[in-house]
Amino acid sequence: MGVTAAIAALFLASACGPYATADLSYDEVDEQFLSDTVIAVASSRSEYSLRTVGSMLFVATDGSIQRIDNGGGLTRMKLALNDGRLGFSDRDFDYVVGAENIQSKRSRADTNVLNSVFFDDKLVTVFADPEDHSSDFFVSRTRRGPAWSRGSGRAQAVAGCTDGVWVIGETEVVEEANDSVDEELAGLSLGFRQIEPDSEATWLVNLGAGEQVSAVTAVCGVKRLIALTSVATEKSLTDVVASVNRETGKSLVVPVTGELPDIKLADETVTYETAGLIGRELFVVAGFSDGSDERYVLASIHVDTGVSKRIADIEITADVSTHFRISDGILHVLDVTWKDPSRVRAIRLTDGVEVGSLVFDWIEPAINGRFTTFERKQYVRDFAVLQPERIAPNPKPK
Repeated sequence: MGVTAAIAALFLASACGPYATADLSYDEVDEQFLSDTVIAVASSRSEYSLRTVGSMLFVATDGSIQRIDNGGGLTRMKLALNDGRLGFSDRDFDYVVGAENIQSKRSRADTNVLNSVFFDDKLVTVFADPEDHSSDFFVSRTRRGPAWSRGSGRAQAVAGCTDGVWVIGETEVVEEANDSVDEELAGLSLGFRQIEPDSEATWLVNLGAGEQVSAVTAVCGVKRLIALTSVATEKSLTDVVASVNRETGKSLVVPVTGELPDIKLADETVTYETAGLIGRELFVVAGFSDGSDERYVLASIHVDTGVSKRIADIEITADVSTHFRISDGILHVLDVTWKDPSRVRAIRLTDGVEVGSLVFDWIEPAINGRFTTFERKQYVRDFAVLQPERIAPNPKPK
């Protein structure tokens, strides 16, 4: 082979690769396999790619990475973790691996995953475009086989509780002539709809004056559903905490005050990456961007008063992307890198102290080559920590 041909072959290999781990399929991802897995990472191509492809990466206890490819990647994917099982959905299949192994083909999803949760031994996945005001949502329920249904209305967030799964979204309530709609609920409201167990239960929460509502994120309390919500008017965008008692429908809406609104600069937009609840404190990771630079803050919001506190600034060390997930009082931060080995950090929610970290093989080279074309390039979408004790053996304060 000549020098030119060798260079061309090397370039082609770099542009197409890397590849999935040979002879590894989801059939092999059993309970023993997951017992040696510390972190699972979901990735997929851009929505503008001509062929939708996704991958699952499994980071082993020795720091190595194995990869399995999926035929129908989505640009938004969420990983569900429960009792030794890892679940997720792509365009055509629902997967449960670990303690159970289910690969269930169903109707094709033409929109992205809003969230995936386990409930009553089922993997429940809600598909929706949270920015589309006119679209409905779809629900896949997988237990040995698929069940596919369509729900009417807007879905912007999903909350998986111990007693059910709820979809939260903007709901326009029109006061009819027969007064069948409460006058206080007429106009723009936030709807909390139970989809598991299958129920007609729906609670409506009036958010006051506004033209548009975004249910940014939602969590479950002991009795309440809690949504961090943005209400837009012609002149302003105000964040509020809307909560409702799941049994009685009694609701509370409070604006977010305190330190969090003052952190935002005039030219920045705010996103909320993840949320978790401890008692009556809602912990969130707030992202601030001016279009070129990004910064992240860990903050808490009291769900009864709306008063917020800045807990800690989160250092960004990744040269590709940074991802967040809250679980069991810990914020895990995944750093996706090219130059340095990838790592995941454990940050305690209550005081923002980093209580542990784990370094492992590079994630980015496992899904993209140096010369991978845009058509084939993959992006990390979500991750789940399967063995948090390996990252932070002693997370509680001394």
